[in-house]
Order: sequence, then C-alpha cells, then structure tokens
Amino acid sequence: RDATVWRKPSEEFSGYLYKAQGVVEDVTNRIVDHIRPGPYRLDWDSLMTTMDIMETFDENCCVMRYTTAGQLWNIIAPREFVDFSYTTSYEDGLLTCGISLDYGEVRPNFVRGFNHPCGWFCVP
Repeated sequence: RDATVWRKPSEEFSGYLYKAQGVVEDVTNRIVDHIRPGPYRLDWDSLMTTMDIMETFDENCCVMRYTTAGQLWNIIAPREFVDFSYTTSYEDGLLTCGISLDYGEVRPNFVRGFNHPCGWFCVP
C-alpha cells in the first residue's frame, strides 16, 4: 500500500544508497520468497532472464547467478551477477542479505555486474 523511498549520496562510490519501506499484507515467508533467490523472483522481475543456484550451503544460504536483459537495444549490455544470499529469522521477522562475489567465469555475451551489500527485513 504505502511506500516510502529515501536516497543519499554514497561515501564509497559515485552513486546513491537507497532505503525503501512499505506495507504488504501477507505472510512473512511468502513475501520473502518473492525477494530471495528462487522461482518466484522470475515471476515479477521482468529484467531478470535467468536464475541459477550455483552452490547451496543450507536451506537459506546459497550462491546464485542471475542474468538481466540488455537495455536500449543492447547499448547497455546484458548483465550477469553472482551473489551470496542468506536468509535468517531475526526477532519477529525474516532478514535477507546479499553481496556480489567474484566467482567463476563470466558467460559469453554478458558483462559481470556488481551489487553492493544489500538486505531486506520483513516483520509481521
């Protein structure tokens, strides 16, 4: 329903840090299932073209590789990201966090993208 987004200049890179907060009425696990690595992410993220779990450490901890489509007639090349993702219970909710890894070879026709550390906290 209601969503608020904040941004501020990063002190570490030329860009912005973003923080978003919103209210979604649903079960906590179901919401997080649409954010963390898994099949639901491909249902709503139209830029994501593939997602593969490359290594699983336990049920909520993995290394994933996903690709995004090129943009503006491929002026912006298709990207490939390899991220470490971890989800855990925290207080009354769920915490999901991730960071990019330098992991494996880059697929042909892709540019390796980089995600700064990020996370989501979902409370009932």
